[in-house]
Amino acid sequence: MSSSAKLPGCREHLFLIISVLTLVSILTGCGGGGGSEVPRTPLQQIETAIASEPNDDSLYHALSVLLSEAGRHGEAGEALLRALSIDSTRRPEYHIALSQAYLMQAESRKALDAIDAALRLFPNHIPSLLEAARLRLILQQHIPAMALLDKVFLRDPSQPDAWYLAGHLFLEMGDTARAVNAYQKAVDTRPDMRNAWKQLGDVLTALHIERAISYYDNALRLDSTEPELYHNKAYALNLFGNRAEAIELFRQLCSRFPSYEPGFYHLALLLAESDSTQAAVEHFG
Repeated sequence: MSSSAKLPGCREHLFLIISVLTLVSILTGCGGGGGSEVPRTPLQQIETAIASEPNDDSLYHALSVLLSEAGRHGEAGEALLRALSIDSTRRPEYHIALSQAYLMQAESRKALDAIDAALRLFPNHIPSLLEAARLRLILQQHIPAMALLDKVFLRDPSQPDAWYLAGHLFLEMGDTARAVNAYQKAVDTRPDMRNAWKQLGDVLTALHIERAISYYDNALRLDSTEPELYHNKAYALNLFGNRAEAIELFRQLCSRFPSYEPGFYHLALLLAESDSTQAAVEHFG
């Protein structure tokens, strides 16, 4: 489920810090004197800055972003704990990032504790409410997840991320009609929400509703780099009786994403069903 809540401004904040550090490095390096070489990687620059300003919580947060992107989630969590030890009352994003770091290490109890700490301090903070709802959804805690989403809707009835999560929630609870309605509200508010368009396509395909094709088209217009989108649309085309178009789209999929093996498999199946035996053998081979 691709519903992870990206914190607005995290990357921008990190780039600002790195840009300032880089500028300082350039200026200090222009003075001559044969000093030692300034560290060049973003991680080294952040660590150097922390050595100079050990009580700057934003530097530890920036460090955690880099460590998380490197897959070093345990170290990222430690950096966030250090940031929170300096300032835990003004930055809800630290708590959210700590919860995500714990979740990446399969420590769901600690992840819940971290996000609940954020909600105690910032009960009306929508990103914290969304992250708490997402975590409950991952853990199959449907009723608590819905209660958290209701709190978001009270503050912002059209919040697209909340409707997207609600779509997942209704789908997991078997309420397909409400899931479709929730995903539709998400894209009505944010038309560039590619994942919601894809979900609509998938759900409507499962319901044998041909409108799914147009939803896949919307998703592909927003991002044509995901092979699964081509695959799902091609499957839907065949389901709705457009086998020739499905075969052509599977051919495009195989050509553009040669490492995506399911594309070759399903193309071969369609060719075999169309009595194109030789072409099918070539793709299976």
